[in-house]
Amino acid sequence: MAETHKVRILELSQVSPYLHSMKNTHIALPGQNENEESCFIDSFGSSVIVLPTKTKPKKLDMKGTDGKKYSYLFKGLEDLHLDERIMQLLTTTNGLLSENGATALRGMRARTYAVIPLSDHSGMIQWVNDATPFFALFKKWQKRESTAHMLLNNDKPNEAYLQSLMQKPTEQFTAKVASILKSAGLRVTANRRYWPKEVLKKVYLELVKETPGDLLQKEIYYSSATATEWFKKSTSFARSLAVTSMIGYIIGLGDRHLDNMLVDFRSGEMIHIDYNVCFEKGKRLRVPESKQLQKRLYEYSENIKKS
Repeated sequence: MAETHKVRILELSQVSPYLHSMKNTHIALPGQNENEESCFIDSFGSSVIVLPTKTKPKKLDMKGTDGKKYSYLFKGLEDLHLDERIMQLLTTTNGLLSENGATALRGMRARTYAVIPLSDHSGMIQWVNDATPFFALFKKWQKRESTAHMLLNNDKPNEAYLQSLMQKPTEQFTAKVASILKSAGLRVTANRRYWPKEVLKKVYLELVKETPGDLLQKEIYYSSATATEWFKKSTSFARSLAVTSMIGYIIGLGDRHLDNMLVDFRSGEMIHIDYNVCFEKGKRLRVPESKQLQKRLYEYSENIKKS
């Protein structure tokens, strides 16, 4: 077993000798469409990757009889029936968009992937290949900043500055809120529900100011070999964002953090994953998601740009 950046890598031969020994099976690859040519599992990958999130999902590769590699994420302690139904909704929506002349001409659609519930508390999800989470763009910027800081300071970096750079956004947010509350003589409570809204707004705007607003824009630009390719990717991103935003509004989608929104830089498409928080469930969380607060923050930031 190896461990890299908190991601554990297990040998399948130790975890499940039975799966490791399976070769040239007659088991169809999960998530195939009915109109696709049948493809079966030829063998399983040699490693199981355990992701460092709350439920410790496992990523496992399968080799198909067509010679291609297929990856799946196995999740426990979660009911994936809702995600499966949302995928069916997206498929239906894509069908309606393809039947309309205007939306079909623009190639408007929402990216789907296979979701296979195995029970009421476990299942498997087709891995979205060639897609990058928004959070990865933020981490790349942090690493560039830390490297530049070290070069400018002759390899004698300010450890406090570097540590602040490598913090997660949530850690940066919490640290700034705690600092402001302490300086104002207020007690830092564990329950974020009672944090003053004016403090949250101030910290949010500070973080927005500190983070470049063109990370995604530059990534699309640098991934394009020509101006035509850049234009196509930018257009594809805008259209996929429009479709997913409309669908997300209709189904009351929440939990939209930087790891649940991805971009395929080959096509420019935006992809959403993890639809577990739907139908305004985010408003009933321990710390409710507030659309009104988001709207006020947006209006406030727009007023700052105009002033």
